[in-house]
Amino acid sequence: MAKMWKVESVDCAATFAWNAQHAMSVRIAEMYAHAPALADPHDAHGMHDLRISVKRLRYSLEFFAPCYGQSLVSPILDALSELQDYLGELHDADVLIPEFQRSLDVLSSSARTFVQRRVARARPKRRPITLDRFRRELARGSAVSDRAGVLGAINRMRRQRHENYRAALTMWRRLESEGFRGKLEMLTVAQND
Repeated sequence: MAKMWKVESVDCAATFAWNAQHAMSVRIAEMYAHAPALADPHDAHGMHDLRISVKRLRYSLEFFAPCYGQSLVSPILDALSELQDYLGELHDADVLIPEFQRSLDVLSSSARTFVQRRVARARPKRRPITLDRFRRELARGSAVSDRAGVLGAINRMRRQRHENYRAALTMWRRLESEGFRGKLEMLTVAQND
């Protein structure tokens, strides 16, 4: 995880609004420094760093919200929250897929072939399984159904990861085309009350 950028210009003698402008400037720059990760769908580390920087920006804005007008803050917070959700789901898949694959590695090659054929058949969409539930079911279930479940979980997580990546990228492009950076930059200048 990327180290949090320090806000060097904090001044306890200055107003809350002055400190807000400087803190927001750092958080915005931090997020945009990680934004290029969206160009590579396989940059799991970069996406995670972007998610964390979006979270820091969002929480900073929530803290400093009284310094700004609600009409400015509310849409920005909504956008950051939605982007953070997509990136969070993407990160969950980046963590869970290797875990599922490690479990799959215990399969014998003949059993793996059988299960892969079975999973290749079309199946209805199912909700994602949590890692804890997966481990519990793996520990108590039959070998064949567990193997099928592992492959099914991997396939679902890969699809969900792809969908969340596309959603995050699409949202980012839309925000940028709508002047999102300019709206964020408004948080770095003095506001008229």
